[in-house]
Amino acid sequence: MLLGLHMIVKNEAEWLANCLDSIQEFVDEIIIVDTGSTDQTRDIAKTYGAKVISTEWKDDFSMARNSSLAHANTDWILYMDADEVFTGNGNELRDTLQNSTRHAYFVEIESLIGSSLHEKTIHPSIRFFRAKENYLFSGPIHEDILPSIQEKTANKTEIGKLACKLVHYGYLPVISQAKNKAARNVFILEKALRTHQNHPYYLYHLGMAYENLGEFEKAKLAIEKSLQVCEEKLSYRPTIVKDLCKLYRKLNQTYLTRALLERELENYSDYPDLYYQFGHAYLCEKDDEKALRMFKKATEVQHCSQYVTEAGCNHFLSFTEMGKVAVQWSAHSDALNYFIQALNFCPYYEEALYGITDILIAAQLSDDEIVKELNQLLTPSLNNPALKEAVEVALCHALYYGGCYKAFIARVDGLKGRPPELQDQYVLSLLLSSDELRAIHEVERMQQANAAVPDHLFNALFLNALERDSDIPSVCLKWMEQQSNHAYYSQLIEGVKNEFSAEKQMNFLLFLKPLIHLCITNRYYSLLTKVLMSCPELRLYAAKMMFYEGYSQLARPLFETLNHDNKLDGEGTFLLGQMLYAEEDWAQASYCFEAALKLQPAITEAHTGAGLCYLQQAKTELTQSVENFPEYPLFAAHLQKVNLSIELASKSRWSAVWRGKQRRNTLCQIPSPSV
Repeated sequence: MLLGLHMIVKNEAEWLANCLDSIQEFVDEIIIVDTGSTDQTRDIAKTYGAKVISTEWKDDFSMARNSSLAHANTDWILYMDADEVFTGNGNELRDTLQNSTRHAYFVEIESLIGSSLHEKTIHPSIRFFRAKENYLFSGPIHEDILPSIQEKTANKTEIGKLACKLVHYGYLPVISQAKNKAARNVFILEKALRTHQNHPYYLYHLGMAYENLGEFEKAKLAIEKSLQVCEEKLSYRPTIVKDLCKLYRKLNQTYLTRALLERELENYSDYPDLYYQFGHAYLCEKDDEKALRMFKKATEVQHCSQYVTEAGCNHFLSFTEMGKVAVQWSAHSDALNYFIQALNFCPYYEEALYGITDILIAAQLSDDEIVKELNQLLTPSLNNPALKEAVEVALCHALYYGGCYKAFIARVDGLKGRPPELQDQYVLSLLLSSDELRAIHEVERMQQANAAVPDHLFNALFLNALERDSDIPSVCLKWMEQQSNHAYYSQLIEGVKNEFSAEKQMNFLLFLKPLIHLCITNRYYSLLTKVLMSCPELRLYAAKMMFYEGYSQLARPLFETLNHDNKLDGEGTFLLGQMLYAEEDWAQASYCFEAALKLQPAITEAHTGAGLCYLQQAKTELTQSVENFPEYPLFAAHLQKVNLSIELASKSRWSAVWRGKQRRNTLCQIPSPSV
């Protein structure tokens, strides 16, 4: 017999059939080691003709794997996990193995790590090897057959690579958490390290397990130690570098990423993921020019299949980040080109689609024109049955976050069925389009289907009724009665219809904050005015939220009132400075930036704002001098230098850059809250 499938399992009834269905017709025997299942795993395995071997679990994956090898009756062995699926041409696979002189084969492992199709890692792994060669797995966890094969073979050319692929679902968060993998791995690895102190492989995986448990400092110590003791020749060392960079990013310690990669990129100059991480480190340090260079480098290096790579680092992820930088610089033509290049590699990548939508909004295209442009751009992908659903969902998200609410509704209505990931946005879009009856019906339908309805949808319906002075929907009333803070809802209703009590508890004010934010995003300004008139303590919070949602013109009078009453803090003063700068009131803007720094020195962006104000004033004076005294070239030379300084300083991300619906909101003409 040619090929046997070997597996170890425990309580894999949910996944085992999918795995076996994908490979059964291409293997001649199935040998499954069960380490203590209490569900239907063993029965399912037997229906596929598998030989099931029961063994005691001893916290050692290699021991369990090796226990099946002596039972092999085939020339070749394939080992898989129950949460993996084989994809590829099985007949070609068998022909290759039948005529092969090699000892083993790598295959590509595609591990899904998130809900989106593009969220996956890709790496090679030896999964096919000759039976009866006394090869053995090693390592109590993340077991490996490669060391045993290398020990018994003369050179690497005796290991080939197959065109097939294994898709691994076990790293999806919902599956990993359900199996409690991280806690199990910590136990096994800590036990292994007591015997093998400072083993780099075990230290690395211990760090990753800690990270999955949210213990980031422990993870950092373990992975840094792993890198410190790991020999450069070991194949997993570049993966340690990559994952340490990602951890530093999580911990907001990207200065460590920069220091690490300045040393390590010489060793792994063909690893695109490292350039991608380097780019993000520079973004965090607001050095966009260097970030752009790193992302560009990530797209240019020749991809090497020996590395563990995250899908898109060498193309669509990096192109999208380059597009974002270009948007920051108002280089919309360049940004559009980068986003389109990203979509060429991943047509359903939402960030790139959103970027294009934002640029079309900046060009002041109507909703219909935006939809037309996006349809034209995505036509090949929309006509591809394998991509259509993912592209449609991504397109809908882009329209929603671009503030194209009616176009979003029309697009969703045209889909077969309503994807659950669009449901929340659909209800909010109906409310923003003044179709509250349909919004109420949608929430009722979600409840009838036993779908989880998030609190913010009930709150949106509730606030919509208060804004329009209409009856509160019964679906909201029932939900409010079940809330621990239901008395606060009654207090808000009473306050809006009559007046608020003079004394307001801090907890009530905290309760109001997210509702105020929802009033702003859903444009319930009549209601917002009533609340702020009675709760002046929340005016500063409301002003900031209006600014951050893009309603800067509407927020301006509120900021001025707060400033007049000396109620602005450092952040609020800095935001007022940005609005004044946008209006080219350089003198007043500089005053605000200087005041913000006195109130809150940590707002370092205010230094840039103040410096730009002084440069702009210098530019005004020099421009006048050039016009009045053209015979003095020194004025023109100084003006050129000032213009260059303004251009460079403006690229430093010191102020808000509006995107999507925020960009639209900057033009909104809804009356400002009268407070």
